[in-house]
Amino acid sequence: MSYISMVVAIIAVVISILTLYHAKLSHKDELRTLIVEKQYSAFDELAQTRLQNWELAHVFELSENYDKVITTLKSALNVLSEEKKAELILRERAIAMYIFQTYENSYYQWKNAIKAGDKERKNFLDEVLGYYAERLLRNPRLLYYWDKNGGNLSGFFEEVTQQHYNDNVISKLGSELSNVQDENGPFS
Repeated sequence: MSYISMVVAIIAVVISILTLYHAKLSHKDELRTLIVEKQYSAFDELAQTRLQNWELAHVFELSENYDKVITTLKSALNVLSEEKKAELILRERAIAMYIFQTYENSYYQWKNAIKAGDKERKNFLDEVLGYYAERLLRNPRLLYYWDKNGGNLSGFFEEVTQQHYNDNVISKLGSELSNVQDENGPFS
């Protein structure tokens, strides 16, 4: 093999390695973009669900706004038949389940980012999970629905999701938990 052939072969190998490296970086960028789009799409769907179900607005509220929204809903809904109350409770439960599913999906995406060693994707999903754990999932009605002695929706989710929830939501509420749960909602 001539000297020129060997140099050409080495250059070809280096170019192949660089191409492979660039392709891997491009794939990571595409994946990050997809994850961001997926998360914002989920947030958009939650917002649409809230708009279409105004009588269940309390489920989407931050804990600090919760009591005010409950009062407003009770005024707006005033007198409900037992059938309408039952319907609203079932819809409320379904929406709570939907919120928990979007949380679990985000959690699994976060675990996947860690496994893949994608720090930027992991950091973005840290923020998403922070939003859930520090804001939305502290909603008094959602706390009730998650609780085994309440709505027991936690039973539908994987143990690792339950552990993440307990570590990042429940443990941070500590002794306040029983005081902030709302077992009745606006329909009682």
